[in-house]
Amino acid sequence: MKSYYNIGLFILRVGFSALMLTHGIPKFLQLVQGDFSFGDPLGIGATISFFLTVFAEFVCSILVLIGYKTRLACIPLIVTMLVAVFVAVSYTHLTLPTNREV
Repeated sequence: MKSYYNIGLFILRVGFSALMLTHGIPKFLQLVQGDFSFGDPLGIGATISFFLTVFAEFVCSILVLIGYKTRLACIPLIVTMLVAVFVAVSYTHLTLPTNREV
């Protein structure tokens, strides 16, 4: 029974980090190409926000994938996703024009 638990945790860890890497790899390639255009959802500067996001979505995802310091590596991922959900996405939805007629 213990082996099924470990296999389940392994599948969740690998699946979660693979999904995060689908967002992190394009941002990492953008960083390597020298294109630092990125939003500034927290007001700390677009470049710093971009570096922190690349660190979380690329570097920390790889750490979670290989299982090194998984709990510690999940903290930047959680913070990045909370900012994405509550700051960036909610701001975008509030500012988009709607074409609804009453």
